[in-house]
Amino acid sequence: MSQLKPFKPGYYIWKYLPSKPAAAIFAILFLGISVLHLWRLCRRRAWFCIALTAGAIIECIGFGVRIKAYDDTSKLGTYIMQSAFILLAPILFSASIYITFSRIIRSVPNGESCSVTTPRKLTRFFVFGDILSLLIQVLQVAMFGLFALTSIVFHRRYQRNYLGQPLWKQQIYMLYIVSLFIMIRSIYRVIEFSQGQDGYLISHE
Repeated sequence: MSQLKPFKPGYYIWKYLPSKPAAAIFAILFLGISVLHLWRLCRRRAWFCIALTAGAIIECIGFGVRIKAYDDTSKLGTYIMQSAFILLAPILFSASIYITFSRIIRSVPNGESCSVTTPRKLTRFFVFGDILSLLIQVLQVAMFGLFALTSIVFHRRYQRNYLGQPLWKQQIYMLYIVSLFIMIRSIYRVIEFSQGQDGYLISHE
């Protein structure tokens, strides 16, 4: 049975022994999602889904490396790789949400007239904000809150002025649900990092 090993005498980079079964389950789930999205992406040429697919692949790799970390928690490279991959992938998920929102605006008649700015600028602004959030985690919460507000403004304006097709409503409600999950994840990360290296959340799986 594996044991928690120090990186150097008296210093542990892992605060707990990572669960191999949990990492394996998530690796398999993300692998399945990656294969499914890759197949649909190529079949339908839905190239705007590349960010989502790449994020799922990165998550799969991250949890795969985490499985390896279970056997030797003293290796710094393994720790950095799994941590970086698992932390970076949600940025690609967020980017896919911004891209999808821009496509919704473009897909409905007179959609751009109800948006606070052009779809291209929206995507660039929020993706840039997500990149900055790597340095300041709390910024991601602010950016996602701003994105939610932008989506609601478009939703209310378009619903008030145009009937359009009911499909756009289903798509934007889907974005709200997915955005809620990412917001919860972002708030969790802010609390985790604010507690420091000896905090409860970072020291428990």
